[in-house]
Amino acid sequence: MVKHYFDIGDDAWGLIVCYDVDVMDKDRKESIGIMDSFGLPWGRIHETIRVLEKPDTAVTITREDLRMSVMLISSCITSPSSFWNTMAHELTHVTMAIIDYYGVEYWEESTAYLQGHLFQRVVESIAVPCKN
Repeated sequence: MVKHYFDIGDDAWGLIVCYDVDVMDKDRKESIGIMDSFGLPWGRIHETIRVLEKPDTAVTITREDLRMSVMLISSCITSPSSFWNTMAHELTHVTMAIIDYYGVEYWEESTAYLQGHLFQRVVESIAVPCKN
């Protein structure tokens, strides 16, 4: 598992991006610990593990009280373009959590800027992590 932390807007929100997450083997215990620390009930943790066992999957978990989100992207990614498709999808969930928390409307221009900013930060930090 590779992890990156992003501080968004002077401590306004934190984002942990974890990719190449192997829930079947080496990262299982750590993944469960992350999900547990974000308050996921035990049943949801097991559901999430089943999701992450499949190709091209990811989950995003948000704790509004901490103003933090964590993204877990499976190690079963089939191509670089699939990785970035998954990343863009999950960043949309993060964007929605942030704007919902701060009461910003989805159609406001600031929402598009936020999503663009998040994607730029991730791309600049991660580049192309796919093994293919």
